[in-house]
Amino acid sequence: MWGWYETGGQSGTAPTGDLKRLIDLYDRGKQVPFERRVELGKQIWRIIADNVYYIGVVGQSPAGNGVVVVKNNFRNVPDVAPNDSVIQNPGIARPEQFFFDN
Repeated sequence: MWGWYETGGQSGTAPTGDLKRLIDLYDRGKQVPFERRVELGKQIWRIIADNVYYIGVVGQSPAGNGVVVVKNNFRNVPDVAPNDSVIQNPGIARPEQFFFDN
C-alpha cells in the first residue's frame, strides 16, 4: 500500500475499503483548516480502532516512549525523564546513579 501511495499509484497495490478511506482522510486533512483536521483525525482513529490493524501493549500515552515502572526500593530515579525515542533508553536520567535500598 505505501509503495502505491508514495508513487501516486504508479506501482504497488491500491488499497481498498477502510485502508483507502484512511488515506483519503489523511490527504484531505492536509488541505483544510485546523478545526476540520481535528474531526478528520477523530475519524481516522475510529477506523483504526474498529479494524484493530495492530495490537499494541504500550504507547500512545503521555509517556510517549512507553510506561516506566519503578520498584518501591529502587532509588534515585527522577519522577520525569524523557527517553530517547530512537534507541529507547533512559540515559538522560543518569541510570548509573540508580540504586536499590534494602
